[in-house]
Amino acid sequence: MFKFLRKKISPEEMEINLKITTAKLQKRENNLKAIINKNKDDAKQSLKTGDDRKFNRISQRYLLAQKQLKYIEGLTDTAMAMNDAIQMQKGMKELVNVTEEFAQIQTQLGIDPQRINKAVSHIQTASQKTEAMAENLALTMDAAMGSGMIEEKEEVENLKKELIGELSAETEAKEDLDQKIKKELAEE
Repeated sequence: MFKFLRKKISPEEMEINLKITTAKLQKRENNLKAIINKNKDDAKQSLKTGDDRKFNRISQRYLLAQKQLKYIEGLTDTAMAMNDAIQMQKGMKELVNVTEEFAQIQTQLGIDPQRINKAVSHIQTASQKTEAMAENLALTMDAAMGSGMIEEKEEVENLKKELIGELSAETEAKEDLDQKIKKELAEE
C-alpha cells in the first residue's frame, strides 16, 4: 500500500499519493462499517431463530471485518501522521533555503556565517529525522496485522452475549406490549 515510500520521491508527490491512499482507506472504512452492521444484524437474527451454526459462521465474518476495520483505521491514522510529517519537512526545506540565502547575504556583509551554517545543519537533521519517521511509520503499519485465536473466541462470546441481551430486551418489550394489548381488549 505504501510502496511509494521505497523510492525517493519529492514531498509533493508523496503528499498527493498519501491523499489518494487516505481517500481509498476512508472509503474502505465506510464499506467495512456497513459490512459489520449487516453481519451483526444477521448474527442477531440467527440467534433469534436458534441457528448456532449460522451464528458461528456469521460471527467469524463479523470478527474478520472488525479486524480489517481496526487495521484500516490504523493505516488511515498513519497516513495522516505521514502527511503531517511531509508538511513539516516542506516547511523545513523552505526554512533551509531562506537561511542559506541569509547566510550568503551575511557573508557579503562580512558577518560570520558559522552560526547560520550550524542552524541550517540542525534544520536539515530535523528534516531527515522527519523523513525517517514517515518511513518507519509505513514499515510499522505493514507489520501491524496479527491474529489470535483466543481473542477471536472471546470476541465471539462477547458478541453473542451482546446480541442475546438485545434480543432479551426486545422480547421483554414485545411481551409487555402483548400484555397491554390483551389488557386493553379485556377492558372493552
